[in-house]
Amino acid sequence: MRTIKTLRDIELLKEASAVRGDILQQMEEHFKHIYKNIGEEDGIAVEEFFLVDSGIIVLLEAGDNVADLAEIGLNPKDNGLLGATPEWINEQKLENCTLITVCVLCNNEYALSIFLERGKFGQEVENWISENM
Repeated sequence: MRTIKTLRDIELLKEASAVRGDILQQMEEHFKHIYKNIGEEDGIAVEEFFLVDSGIIVLLEAGDNVADLAEIGLNPKDNGLLGATPEWINEQKLENCTLITVCVLCNNEYALSIFLERGKFGQEVENWISENM
């Protein structure tokens, strides 16, 4: 699991080639969209914009336990991601994968943006995506 709180987090992942470039590009566009809606109007420079108060961006990776995401507020007693009711789910076809973006509204001021590659988390996740799309 990768968590993004600042634009620098995305830049570090790019430098390390730790995540596919096309996925990072989508995450960066999403970050900038959030910035435009929240940070820009407050006069904060994009390089200094921090997502901790509004909701972090998370990239789930193969091997992550989607039923236990307590570290991002989706705990196992509620079945993690599978127990969450998303505000919306978006599916985007990239060159070698289908990227799913999930928005989970935690309260009026905090929303998790969760990215994951379709087909990497088993049938239970695929069913959850289909049911909530």
